[in-house]
Amino acid sequence: MKFQSLFIGVFVSLIAVTIASCEGKHPEYLDLGDGHYKKLLALGDDQGNAVISSYFALQVTLFPDSLGNQKGTYLLVHPEELYKYFPHESLLKDINQMKQGEVCRYILPGKESLLLFSADSTELVSRAEVEYEVKMEKRFASDDNICEYFMHKAQENMMDEIDAIKLCQSTKNMEWLDYGKISMAWINKTDGDSIKSGDEITIEYNTYWLDGTRKDSLTNMQTTFGKPGQMIPGMQYGISLMRSGERALVYMPSSLAFGEDGSQTGIIPPKTPIYFDINVLEVKKSK
Repeated sequence: MKFQSLFIGVFVSLIAVTIASCEGKHPEYLDLGDGHYKKLLALGDDQGNAVISSYFALQVTLFPDSLGNQKGTYLLVHPEELYKYFPHESLLKDINQMKQGEVCRYILPGKESLLLFSADSTELVSRAEVEYEVKMEKRFASDDNICEYFMHKAQENMMDEIDAIKLCQSTKNMEWLDYGKISMAWINKTDGDSIKSGDEITIEYNTYWLDGTRKDSLTNMQTTFGKPGQMIPGMQYGISLMRSGERALVYMPSSLAFGEDGSQTGIIPPKTPIYFDINVLEVKKSK
């Protein structure tokens, strides 16, 4: 009788272990293989999947580290480049097929998190697993104005303006250089005279919204560089990095342009990141 009870006990225990093992390591998640798991948090819509996407806008949140912090990043990725961030085949396929607005939670090996959050490499490598939340914010069609989308998000305080600028610039085939809050791309470089305070300069420029809409006719300006009240801070900073004969695009957030209120003429709305196309025609050095 004791043997029978012991046998029954062992048998029940084996069944319990078997059931537990069948449930998997993360029972609420779908096992994608190789230590990758997925849980659907919010359904998306099919509208964004009806066209071939030229870019995916993804919001990625890394869940709490050992200090209880969360970290997030915004990705604008061409579908063919998605593997650089999500190299695992099943995970890559899953994210590629996400519907617009869909939100998923993923668990994956810690070492793969370096592709997204390299600044936190020491802490993340030590974690066997990391947990991400991924939202397919937007699936852009080839004819969508991506920069317009991010400009509006910045105006509505849904995104940092500098992040909006950088995401917009990532769609353009140009070399961008960051100088703090402004960033620039040269159309023409020269070995001409540099520009210092007190120099007499002649420039031509156009003003653009972040979405590429030109908001003025070509403007010619002759001024003493550095003279107070002659130009907005972002423009002055950009010109200080240029030389005679050079032409460059100078991008800036509203804090260095027309601020919270926009321009007095109403051409530039409140809290609008902009850029200038500036051509330095002449520099007369001060004595």
